[in-house]
Amino acid sequence: MGRLKLQTGINAIEEEPEECDVTYTNKTALACMINSEIGAVLAVMRRNVRWGGRYMSGDDQLEHSLIQSLKSLRKQIYSWQHPWHTINPAVYLQPFLDVVRSDETGAPITGVALSSVYKILTLDMIDQNTVNAGDSVHLIVDAVTCCRFELTDPASEEMVLMKILQVLLACMKSKASIMLSNQHVCTIVNTCFRIVHQAATKGELLQRIARHTVHELVRCIFSHLSEINTTERALVNGNSSSKQEAGRGANDDYVLGNRLLENGNVGHEFDGQSSSNNFDSNPSSGLMATGMEENLLEDGSAKDTVPFDFHLMNEPYGVPCMVEIFRFLCSLLNLVEHMELGARSNTMAFDEDVPLFALRLINSAIELGGPSFRHHPRLLSLIQDELFRNLMQFGLSTSSLILSMVCSIVLNLYHHLRTELKLQLEAFFSCVILRLAQSRYGASYQQQEVAMEALVDFCRQKTFMVEMYANLDCDITCSNVFEDLANLLSKSAFPVNCPLSSMHILALDGLIAVIQGMAERIGNGAGLENTPVNLEEYTPFWMVKCENYSDPTQWVPFVRRKKYIKRRLMIGADHFNRDPKKGLEFLQGTHLLPDKLDPKSVACFFRYTAGLDKNLVGDFLGNHDEFCVQVLHEFAWTFDFQDMNLDTALRLFLETFRLPGESQKIQRVLEAFSERYYEQSPQILVNKDAALLLSYSLIMLNTDQHNVQVKKKMTEEDFIRNSRHINGGNDLPRDFLSELYHSICKNEIRTTPEQGNGFPEMTPSRWIDLMHKSKKSSPFILDARVADAYCEQITQEVSRLVKANASHIRSPSGWRTITSLLSITARHPEASEAGFDALLFIVSDGAHLLPANYTLCIDASRQFAESRVGQAERSLRALDLMAGFFYCLGRWAKEGKEAAREEEAIKMSQDIGDMWLRLVQGLRKICLDQREEVRNQALLSLQKCLTGVDEINLPHDLWLQCFDLVIFTMLDDLLEIAQGHSQKDYRNMEGTLILAMKLLSKVFLLLLQDLSQLTTFCKLWLGVLSRMEKYAKAKVRGKRSEKLQELVPELLKNNLLVMKTKGVLVQRSALGGDSLWELTWLHVNNISPSLQSEVFPDQDSNRVLGQGEKGGLTSSEANSVSSTEKVASDNAGTGG
Repeated sequence: MGRLKLQTGINAIEEEPEECDVTYTNKTALACMINSEIGAVLAVMRRNVRWGGRYMSGDDQLEHSLIQSLKSLRKQIYSWQHPWHTINPAVYLQPFLDVVRSDETGAPITGVALSSVYKILTLDMIDQNTVNAGDSVHLIVDAVTCCRFELTDPASEEMVLMKILQVLLACMKSKASIMLSNQHVCTIVNTCFRIVHQAATKGELLQRIARHTVHELVRCIFSHLSEINTTERALVNGNSSSKQEAGRGANDDYVLGNRLLENGNVGHEFDGQSSSNNFDSNPSSGLMATGMEENLLEDGSAKDTVPFDFHLMNEPYGVPCMVEIFRFLCSLLNLVEHMELGARSNTMAFDEDVPLFALRLINSAIELGGPSFRHHPRLLSLIQDELFRNLMQFGLSTSSLILSMVCSIVLNLYHHLRTELKLQLEAFFSCVILRLAQSRYGASYQQQEVAMEALVDFCRQKTFMVEMYANLDCDITCSNVFEDLANLLSKSAFPVNCPLSSMHILALDGLIAVIQGMAERIGNGAGLENTPVNLEEYTPFWMVKCENYSDPTQWVPFVRRKKYIKRRLMIGADHFNRDPKKGLEFLQGTHLLPDKLDPKSVACFFRYTAGLDKNLVGDFLGNHDEFCVQVLHEFAWTFDFQDMNLDTALRLFLETFRLPGESQKIQRVLEAFSERYYEQSPQILVNKDAALLLSYSLIMLNTDQHNVQVKKKMTEEDFIRNSRHINGGNDLPRDFLSELYHSICKNEIRTTPEQGNGFPEMTPSRWIDLMHKSKKSSPFILDARVADAYCEQITQEVSRLVKANASHIRSPSGWRTITSLLSITARHPEASEAGFDALLFIVSDGAHLLPANYTLCIDASRQFAESRVGQAERSLRALDLMAGFFYCLGRWAKEGKEAAREEEAIKMSQDIGDMWLRLVQGLRKICLDQREEVRNQALLSLQKCLTGVDEINLPHDLWLQCFDLVIFTMLDDLLEIAQGHSQKDYRNMEGTLILAMKLLSKVFLLLLQDLSQLTTFCKLWLGVLSRMEKYAKAKVRGKRSEKLQELVPELLKNNLLVMKTKGVLVQRSALGGDSLWELTWLHVNNISPSLQSEVFPDQDSNRVLGQGEKGGLTSSEANSVSSTEKVASDNAGTGG
């Protein structure tokens, strides 16, 4: 829409004063524009005799009020001194709107006035900053939707209707549209739909413009869905009496679906009579009008569908009006039902334009609303139930246009909302695509081609087939959609006894897309070990659940197990169909049924296994055997009849098996059904006997109405009379019985349901059952790469959440969720930056580090340190973060010492020790990184955390644990890497080994005084010596390291001197007897034989291996100590 660009000066008038400022010039330009519009309206009015007369000076009659208001505005506009946005728009709008409202003006005058309002809107003279902007746009909507005018000629009438459409669309697109209320948005859409309906009897141009305008309105409205607060305050129903009163008002006036044509007053007058009654003159187009009012009432109580309070309709527009608009669009598809057309009837026989128009509008709404629909339960519910139910019906239309649009909508729904539509998607593929894509179900070639094109579009979605397999084929309650689709494509790709056609090419394209997706997954996927599935013992197969659907290591084995169970159940069904007894024995042998059959397991087998012979199931359930009767009752208990009508529940129940023909068997079956139904839906019936009697009456009525051999059919009065006094001696409501009668007469209860694994039709009772199941179905499993696509967006939102609310997150579970998400981003190229930024915010300077999130943040930081995304620089920053974690422990230790209660102080000290150990264990793992700079920095950070522990006061046993699990394990792993990997994989490992040896020596000497008092010190010291000896003899790049050969003796000498000085290493030491002394020199001599004489020059070297003094160890005992130390070291490596 074009906008007037006002100049800051009038260049054409050279005499313009230089001091004329920009504001004045803009105001003057706008005033000139309004003045020209006033002149245009007055000029057209003067052409009419009514408005063109002159008044004598003595005449008491004054000019008409419409002319007066226009002239008055003309006088004022140039005198306004305030900025334009501070002027109330109603002042310059009201004269034009009065002309629009007046029923005395003709179409030409009304049209010019509407053009003036349109110009004001498109110039953005009114925006959200304008004073009284909300009241002004409301004023425009109220006036335009109540526009009335005298009919002059058809062309003028169509022109005015076009102008109305223009103005209303401009209102929605203006900057002030955010000020519109829910009520006014509904009124705008209402009015435009009235014009769409009225245009059916007008010219084709008006029809096209009206439909285009409605399309633009829907796009404009639903494009804002993603911006709406997800709290949905507008959807909360009040409980106060005043709110209930307001709700009744909403029912009367503002329910778009029910009263759409009663809101607006767009019409025209001629000869003093309103022509609005002419709306229904065209029967075909009248569907658009009458259907809007009737369709929701047909489904039930319209008032039950009204979710909003009256006062909410006056709030700025948002979810309430969108729900009403979307409900109305869905209800347009119900028109087929009112025409009493079957699902497979030719919808073009009445008018395909209405559903096609509605489908296009719905598709646009879904395209623009996208995933935001899932955040608003009322909108999502409409999609899950009413919309999908209608799509299932129109999917079987013979119109290829309608079928193509239905498939496009479902593809969009799959893309945006598939996690919420698992069972609906299964039903669509089973009951629509698979039925239409092959000729044996009576589909035309055009239908087959459209269905195949839609299927190929789905196959081109990289994760479609794998998601169908994981969610449907591996679910025992769902059909094998992946298998059926793959079979269809493979069979359709090769021509048999026919020439090559586009169907064959399409099927081949679909197969190629599926195989290409598999190939990419094989190349990119990490791949979990494919362990065989075996059921070692009986587990109720219908109760197998997955603990965590977000963890592939859990759900992948889970779906494999479910698929295994499903295959075995299908084999068991095949055996059962040949011989029921052998079929049950087979299932017992595969541990799907218990060794001793129980009624519940057999009932669940009948209920959840596809492919069973329903005649055999019916005979089994109707049998008088006690076990069979128990199975029958357990079978009935597997159904959910909550809030179902009796006939719907009975249809659903009898669709699962063939009702036996014997009266006694029918009696037993209906008794079980009635007991279950009464337990769940006892609203009208007083007891289960009433449910049984009424169920029996419905079966008899069904036989009477649909058996061709019965000539005289039961009337409604007969049925009601036969059903007297069955409700505990009282009569059931007449309306209730009448509804049941007509339901049975219209739709037969099939007592001989469909057999086999074909693709069934979606009956109303099956749809109701599907909606019940969808509330309890397992979550839709997304392929990891699909979730990966949203990782960046999710991380950014989490980062914003953390920065705004970090101080309010206190629970470990809350932090676990956040840190898990951040850890996942560490290896994501796009999301890692935002994830690390959020982690940095949490842990920098310990700002938000808490005992509740300490270890979680350690793990998250380690993920970033180990990740190669972000290069080594980010890994080094993550290591600096981890090293900084250490200082929080000192602060908390100080706070713990100051705790009032001793128990709290002890508990805090233990927790700090555990957190410190987790920190150094995390750093140990990074010390094994392939990158030299990361590896070495991790060693330095680890050394800092090991040597700066003065304020923490760690217990001795924790230090021993640290040596075993951290230091010794790290040294062994580094040596193994240096000797087992090439220089290309791990560059400069020699330098890393040197740093590791220095770390060992420094930490040992730091703790020497305390650790030497322990009885296990000898074992610890031998562990140190053992590593030094290994490092001294280590070969790097195939030869011994000269640097290590120099460093290790030097460090060892330093250790020995300190031990000597502190009295730890002396001959005949009380610390462990002479064993410490002798074993020390055994290792030292292997490293550097000269060290003993250098450290202990006064000792006789011959006594090193000398006499076994009291407390000394024999050689076998020394070997035992050495081996024990080695085992401990190995175990520590395993534990680490």
